[in-house]
Amino acid sequence: MTGQSEKADPARLAACRVLRDVLNEGGFSNESAGKHLSSPDLLPRDRAFASAMIYGTLARLPLIDAWLEKISARPFEKLDPWMQNVLRLGAWQLHFSYAVPVHTAVDESVKLIRFLSGSRATAYANGVLRSLSREIPTIPAKKLQAYELGLSTELYGLFRHWYGDDMARAIAVAALESPSVQTVRMDLRRQAELDQWLASDEAVELEAKKAPWPQEAMNITLAGRALNELYAYKTGLFTAQSSAAMLSGSLVPEELLGRDRLQVIDLCAAPGGKIGHLAERLSPEAQLTACDVSAERLELVRGFMESRNHRNIGYRVLDASKALPFDSVFDLVLCDVPCSGLGLLARRPEIRLRACYQAIERLKTLQESILQEAACLVAPGGWLFYTTCTINPDENSGQIKKFLESDRGKDFTLDNLRLELPDALMQTYDVSAERNELHGDVSLLAHRDGSDGFYLARMRRA
Repeated sequence: MTGQSEKADPARLAACRVLRDVLNEGGFSNESAGKHLSSPDLLPRDRAFASAMIYGTLARLPLIDAWLEKISARPFEKLDPWMQNVLRLGAWQLHFSYAVPVHTAVDESVKLIRFLSGSRATAYANGVLRSLSREIPTIPAKKLQAYELGLSTELYGLFRHWYGDDMARAIAVAALESPSVQTVRMDLRRQAELDQWLASDEAVELEAKKAPWPQEAMNITLAGRALNELYAYKTGLFTAQSSAAMLSGSLVPEELLGRDRLQVIDLCAAPGGKIGHLAERLSPEAQLTACDVSAERLELVRGFMESRNHRNIGYRVLDASKALPFDSVFDLVLCDVPCSGLGLLARRPEIRLRACYQAIERLKTLQESILQEAACLVAPGGWLFYTTCTINPDENSGQIKKFLESDRGKDFTLDNLRLELPDALMQTYDVSAERNELHGDVSLLAHRDGSDGFYLARMRRA
């Protein structure tokens, strides 16, 4: 930084740092935003505005970058990363923010680039944004159709192939807006404390309200507040998790809930939401094992589980796609496999910038290996869960169909989870959209079902 005497707006500065982390350093928006928006310099309204800029700019980035490439006198991809991201934020403020006047969007962007790169950079930023404020560049119609939906032409083509034109467009339009509420999972073992908290000032300020499904889910409105600073979060009354991600924990077979000598393993446990949910629902005498390929991420899971007082969880660093080092078998095996993440576009908008056909094909090979190895760990009469946070049928029902037809899959039958879904979810759920012949797995779509895009299959070993 240049240390200019004129201070940059703290919300715009924080947003620019997040964009640089995500777009130039390969970071994740949720992690980077958690880091940069937790600054005590930011008021709640600053956090809310910074968050809107970050997620709005990333969601609209294909179109914003196409505009800037046309208008920039220099090759846009060769500009200094700070300049790139100041211009991106400025473009979003000019054409997608309904609260920022044109002169403010330009002037604050000039202040920001002066603070980050020095006075010599200000004329260029000023010129580009003033040009963009007067005239929007023309984009070829074929590209514009995808870009206006926040997608690359390749990704939009995949959506249309999977779901048809109308559904693809509905999915993409819904993903342009980040959720207005944060969904959390209540620890129902502490119902009396939850009831007391729900009457507190904090709960009233957060507009805490029971979510439609499942029973553990509650919606809160953060409005710029930091989740990890809330009393209810710090004391473990609730944990951040989407309604969709809670389904695997809420659809554990009833006969397992009270069993003391239960053996459970989560082969891809980080960041820990699903195994934490299982720890809350199952007997405290059940033995749970959390695994992950990343020692660092698994250590974060351990720290969080210990903060929630879960003492019955063991931890193993391993690659679940290779032969697994266990002599015993498990009553419940969970595979929340690495996937393209296309069900999370509203909350993780950078996914749309990284997903492509080749990357998805590599993931499919990994998913298949994990499922095959996981099958070896399931005890006779035990269950195997397969979950993803994508809406790609090839990573979802395609993998389950292939598994059930394989040698290791022949011992398994697919449970019909559609008979166990919460009533409120069944009111929106549409089997015909799934386009598969499995009759029992569950595919959620964010725009239709009110949570993330998600897939779940539960299979039982003979």
